[in-house]
Amino acid sequence: MDFTLEALTFENCDKAYEIDRADIPDAFVDDVPTLIATLKFGFENKLKGHAFLISKEGRSIGTILLGEGLYCENDPVELKDKPFYRLVFFVLDKNFRGKGLGSKILESTIEKVYNDFGIHPIVLGVHKDNEKAARFYLKNGFTKTTCMDGDDYCFIRNPKKEGIQMKEYKFYGWKTADCKPADPTYEKIQNPRHLYDILSEIWCEYTCAPRLREKWSRENQTVGQCSITAFLAQDIFGGKVYGILRQGGNYHCYNVVGDCVFDLTSEQFGDEKLCYENNPEQFRETHWQKTEKHERYNYLKAELLKKLEEL
Repeated sequence: MDFTLEALTFENCDKAYEIDRADIPDAFVDDVPTLIATLKFGFENKLKGHAFLISKEGRSIGTILLGEGLYCENDPVELKDKPFYRLVFFVLDKNFRGKGLGSKILESTIEKVYNDFGIHPIVLGVHKDNEKAARFYLKNGFTKTTCMDGDDYCFIRNPKKEGIQMKEYKFYGWKTADCKPADPTYEKIQNPRHLYDILSEIWCEYTCAPRLREKWSRENQTVGQCSITAFLAQDIFGGKVYGILRQGGNYHCYNVVGDCVFDLTSEQFGDEKLCYENNPEQFRETHWQKTEKHERYNYLKAELLKKLEEL
């Protein structure tokens, strides 16, 4: 990409003041203090989504926020009681418009949000006199509605799922694994899919159960990792750990967080269908009776925290 999407945080949000938007009327786009207030609201309410600072050649050239929408009476009625995203604060420096960047940035942001949080409609407001923005969003798959919030028309984009390149995973429950961290220590982890991606760089022969190490390989990276992974996921997302009884009396562990059931290490079983209902709860106190297992868990956790420092 010829631009960079950097997570917009309270530490770097002042860079939004560097964006030259002098040609945009105040009525068309909210100011930077409102951007910061919106960012704070999203964090405090743990809304799903991404906020990005857009950079090019080391210069801050824009912002874009695409996150979980909260329905209000001015939104299209078909969105009531349904999940959707709201696009706000998509601003590009005037010196970087008209170069094809806008569409690329928009699609990259949508793809990241869809991959991390699921596929839902997107809405945004466009001022009734902002003809350039209206043309841009119409060109990029949005439809203008008759709904208005003050002077802003509501535009909506309904996803065509067949056209979205959503990353696929092999672990059980990946499509609905959308829970967020319950512990702020792990706030950089977006969801269990993101955790899987990070752990894929950590799982190794040492973190594998000793009795299964001869079966471990990079191609079969989740073998022997179930209990330490499930209890680490419990640290992050909360919920409970359950176990599926296997031959030999061992339990294969997986996670349940509310209505979300996921098994980050299920792919080791290939096409075998596991039963994720009516299984006994598992407790780390029992599993940690094996000293080596507790040591592997501590190693996995320590390596994860190192990775998070790099994000």
